[in-house]
Amino acid sequence: MGAAAAQLARDQGLTVIGTASAGKKAFAESLGAVYVEYGDDLADRVRAVAPAGVDGVLDLIGGAELDAVAPLVADRGKLVTAADRVTVARLGGEPVRRAPGRETLEALAARVAGGTLNPYVSQVFALDRAAEALRLVEGGHALGKIVIAVPG
Repeated sequence: MGAAAAQLARDQGLTVIGTASAGKKAFAESLGAVYVEYGDDLADRVRAVAPAGVDGVLDLIGGAELDAVAPLVADRGKLVTAADRVTVARLGGEPVRRAPGRETLEALAARVAGGTLNPYVSQVFALDRAAEALRLVEGGHALGKIVIAVPG
């Protein structure tokens, strides 16, 4: 979701600051994001590249990291998380509002087909290797999307 959000924001002319581990720096930069290494003192590193603060935060982790970056955004309505409803509510932010349905999927599929949105599929696993794929995703080592191919 982060890669897609970065591409969509970049295509709307927004400056994207992407936080990730050092191993994902090149990937974040390939998305057009200004890379900031994840970890302790994250807010200070973001302030170094955006001294006036940021207009919004899309959080995909939650917890202490969400607490750390919340002061960076003045309008807490633009503090959004896909991971931690409890923390974001306490901070005055919002959970991601999903737009499920055919129209959303068709619009995204058209962007992929037109080359303006890259889903970055990094690996495809057979269904019998689904546990391995899940471990890769949960371990935070997946770069891009992991796909499980279902036969038939």
